[in-house]
Amino acid sequence: GTIGSNPLNLTVNGFKLFFSADDGSLGRELWAMDTYGTTPNMLADLASGALSSNPSQITTFLGGILFAADNGVDGNELFVSDGTPGVTLLLADLNPGTGSSNPASFVLGEEGTLVPTAFGFGTSSTSTTIFFVATNGAGDRKLMQMNEFYSPSEVFYSNPPANEPLDPSNLFYHHGRLLFAADDGVHGREPWAFNDQTLEVTLLQDIATGTLASSPTSFTALSGGLYLFAATNAAGDRQLWRTDGSSLGTTAVADLNPTGDDDVHDLLAIDGQVYFVANDGTHGSELWRTNGFSGGTLPIRQL
Repeated sequence: GTIGSNPLNLTVNGFKLFFSADDGSLGRELWAMDTYGTTPNMLADLASGALSSNPSQITTFLGGILFAADNGVDGNELFVSDGTPGVTLLLADLNPGTGSSNPASFVLGEEGTLVPTAFGFGTSSTSTTIFFVATNGAGDRKLMQMNEFYSPSEVFYSNPPANEPLDPSNLFYHHGRLLFAADDGVHGREPWAFNDQTLEVTLLQDIATGTLASSPTSFTALSGGLYLFAATNAAGDRQLWRTDGSSLGTTAVADLNPTGDDDVHDLLAIDGQVYFVANDGTHGSELWRTNGFSGGTLPIRQL
C-alpha cells in the first residue's frame, strides 16, 4: 500500500536485523530479517489482533535482543527474542499485574568468558551483565541488572545509602564502573557511581547543593580511570566536571566562562581527548577539547 509500515528501532545482532513495524493489520510488532537479504517476518503478535505491542528500547544482548513491549495484559514489560517466533516472549513482569515497569536505558557491562546461554541461544563468548532502569511494583524507578542466566533483579548495594538513588538516567559503563544520574530525595538529581566489583554505590558530589539538581549528562571515559561529564552548579553554570569514581576525586575541570554559563554539552571521547561544545562568553558556542585538566582544556578554533 501507500501508507508504509514505518519501521523503527533498527538494531542488528550478528546476521539478524530487528525492528518494529506495522503491517496494517496486526499493529506495531517486532520483526526480523537476515542481513543477507531474506524477507522480513513478524516474530510474534504480542498484542493480539490489531492492537500494537509497540516494541521499543531494542538492545542486543548475547545471542539475541531485549526490548520493552506491552502485550495488552502485563503492561509495558521486559521481553526477549533470539530472532525466532518460538523464542520471542515475555522475560519478566517486573511491575506485576497490569502496571508497567517501562524498562529503558539498557547499557552493557564488560565481556567475560565462555558460558552457555539461555533460551537456546547457544554458547556465547561473552558473559555480559546488562544494566537498565525499571519501575517496580511499589512505583519506584530502580537500577536493575541481569547476567547470562536471564534473571533480572534490582542492583544490590554493599553499602546501602540512607537515601537510595532513584529514577536513574544517563547510564554509562566503563571498566567496572557504572556512572548515572539519580535523585535520592535529599540532594536532587546528582551524579552517582556504582562499582560492580565491590558493589559500592557513591554519591560523587552534591554539585547543585541542597535539593537543587545538577542534572549530569554526557558521561564519558578518559584514560587513567577518569571520567568527564556536564553538570550545572547551584549558580546555574553548566560546567565540565571530572571524576575518578570517588567523592574526593570529583571536581569541576575549569570555569570557561567566568561571567556566565559555560553551557557545556555533547561530550565525545576521541584518541585520548574529549571534544565538547561550550560557550566562553566571548565567542559564543564553539568546539573545545580537553585531557580532563584545566591546562589541557582549549578551544579548537572559532569556526
